[in-house]
Amino acid sequence: MRVSRGRAQLTIAVLLGIAGLAIACEGRPLGPDIDVAPPAIDMRPPPMPPPRPPGDVGSEAPCPGYEPPTPGTACVEHADPDWDLTCEYGHDLDRQCNEIVECRTGVWREQRQPSCFGRCPASFDEIVPGAPCADSAVGCSYLEGTCACVPDVGGLPDGGDPDAATAPIPGTWRCAPPPGGGCPPQRPPLGSDCVRAMTCDYGACALGRDVVYACDSSARRWVQADYPDCD
Repeated sequence: MRVSRGRAQLTIAVLLGIAGLAIACEGRPLGPDIDVAPPAIDMRPPPMPPPRPPGDVGSEAPCPGYEPPTPGTACVEHADPDWDLTCEYGHDLDRQCNEIVECRTGVWREQRQPSCFGRCPASFDEIVPGAPCADSAVGCSYLEGTCACVPDVGGLPDGGDPDAATAPIPGTWRCAPPPGGGCPPQRPPLGSDCVRAMTCDYGACALGRDVVYACDSSARRWVQADYPDCD
């Protein structure tokens, strides 16, 4: 069969083009079948920190956070000679009226609570400054401020000593704002963690209560501070 010269040249050009495309794409797959190697993943575990020397309990405060630990869970009896192995949790200004846990024989244990436990209102909004209150022994600290039932001086026995009363003395609610100056807005539980040296007054003179606390920076825990001069 006779093929025209022009048609033969066109056929040769097409074949040469296909061959060139095959050479250019050699070794590089196209389309959805492109094979890309995934990045290498280091499966080695992170290095472990060096172990503490025996007896080293670190510098953390012994009382964990603002929520009480679960009784029966492990604790560490820190070597701090000023720590009595107890931690408190709650709003009451009287430490014995809050929830107290103690670290004994390596586990947290609950202490038995007196009848005053849980006497503070659940929230700051339930307290109305100036409103009458039934027991002048009650004092409570919240994020919004610290409040106490303050008795009238004329209603106190034995020259105004509230501790001399045998029955609850009524009074009126009085509140003091948070101290500011970097202090936590709510009275810190004794023994809880703190960072730097500071003294925080939660209304000692206004409320007539011993509510001044200091951060012991060496032990990194909150302790009771001296009552201020209110004159």
